[in-house]
Amino acid sequence: MPRQALLSSQGPVPRALGEMLGYYFRFYEGIFGRPCSAMHDPLTAALAVGGIKAAVAPVVHAAVDTSDGPGRGQIAAAPLSGAVPALA
Repeated sequence: MPRQALLSSQGPVPRALGEMLGYYFRFYEGIFGRPCSAMHDPLTAALAVGGIKAAVAPVVHAAVDTSDGPGRGQIAAAPLSGAVPALA
C-alpha cells in the first residue's frame, strides 16, 4: 500500500503507519537521494501486509538496541523460559 493511501485512510492505525513511514523515509533521503527505505526484513514486511501467515509465533522476551553503536535498532529475543536477552 503506498504511503499516500495509508495517510488518507479512515483508520487511525494506517494513518499512524503513514506518518511513521514519512519519518523513516526522510532518514534515507540523505543516503539514497530520495525518500525511500532499505528492505531490512522481508519476512516482517510480508507478515505485516498479510502476504503470508505465521504458522508458529512464540512469545519471547525482546530487547531493542537503543545505543548509538552499529547495532542500533537491532532486536535480541529469548524464549520466555530463558533469560532476558542481552544486547551485544
